[in-house]
Amino acid sequence: MFNKYSFLQCGAPGAGGEQQGIGGLVTSFLPLILIFCHIYFLLIMAALKNEGIDKQMLDNLREEVTK
Repeated sequence: MFNKYSFLQCGAPGAGGEQQGIGGLVTSFLPLILIFCHIYFLLIMAALKNEGIDKQMLDNLREEVTK
């Protein structure tokens, strides 16, 4: 029968039932995918760009020292 915690197993009231199939899986992982994309573009791409700039600066410095 019901106990006083049975509402915890039902989900949010008015949620419209449970999602099933691949659509439910995609919508549950969509926030994680979006967070990963933000991290990739904001952090990793910026680091790669700065790495190229640093390499170019070091190459120019080496040219000046060897002159």
